[in-house]
Amino acid sequence: MKNLTAVILNLFLALLIGCGEKEKSELSTKPWPKIDLKKYEPKALSPEEIKAKEKHDLDSEIFARETYRQELGNKFLDEGMDVYVMVSGKEKRTLKLTYVLFNRVSVHQMMEGETFWDWCSRGFTKVIITDGNDYIKTLELGKYSISDCKDMLEYERAESRK
Repeated sequence: MKNLTAVILNLFLALLIGCGEKEKSELSTKPWPKIDLKKYEPKALSPEEIKAKEKHDLDSEIFARETYRQELGNKFLDEGMDVYVMVSGKEKRTLKLTYVLFNRVSVHQMMEGETFWDWCSRGFTKVIITDGNDYIKTLELGKYSISDCKDMLEYERAESRK
């Protein structure tokens, strides 16, 4: 690779500073170095490497949902709502929101626009919204693919800008 770089650099410099015809012909007649392209081909992953990558990806997703839980809790607090936000399940795919003033109206308003699709695009498969007493609303998001959710989220954001 260093030889190829040197040849290209020499050609460029020769053209830039303007060398004589003899030097140009010498540069252009030198044989190109052979490059072994096989060493640059991606290697197939072993089953152990695939499992390790999947575990790393899953750990990253779980961490992202935990981080979102904290961000969402702070967002509600900034809006003056004392909402307790919790994630649960093996892969932290269930989002539970508890707020004493949650009711059908507030949940309906939350579902308008991008909130629903945002939760879905983050990999949550179930959202439980409760007032901590009698009112419980469970939203099943697992029927949507994450890519569909991301598309709908972008659509809702574009609509809200109009």
